[in-house]
Amino acid sequence: MINAESQIEIAALHRGENRFHLSPDEAARRAIAERLGEPGVESLSADFTLRPFSGGVDLDLRIDARVNRVCVASLEPLTETVREHYAIRFERDFVEPGPEADDSDAASREPLEGDTLDLAEILIQHLAISLDPYPRKEGAKSLAETYRDPVNPSPFSGLKGLVDGDA
Repeated sequence: MINAESQIEIAALHRGENRFHLSPDEAARRAIAERLGEPGVESLSADFTLRPFSGGVDLDLRIDARVNRVCVASLEPLTETVREHYAIRFERDFVEPGPEADDSDAASREPLEGDTLDLAEILIQHLAISLDPYPRKEGAKSLAETYRDPVNPSPFSGLKGLVDGDA
């Protein structure tokens, strides 16, 4: 999605640290925003450090982004800043831990499929999970609060009198 340079051949990695930087251009950011269902991605950059080992690759990812969002309360536009770090271990012989296993590091382990890593795809997936699922603009009043009937704030408020014996 970003460019061919985001496809990394695992066999081509040298021992030790291998560093990569991705900074999608405007067209790629538009495509990412569309994929994420967001109005826009103002800026996005990622720094990757890959360290191969005999059974896979350890990957450190640092994301720095500004994403245009829509407030869930007021539907006003807002900009969310993302600065996240992820440490992921890609393993060829990955076995999904059972329900009784200590999953303290399970979220950081992934199966390694094939001979390449798609850094752009890893970036997009981790940007998606970094975003607030319910973005709310500071000080925003919800539309429900704005248009609520002050006399009968709930559709069931009329029943309250019946239950309390006032009617």
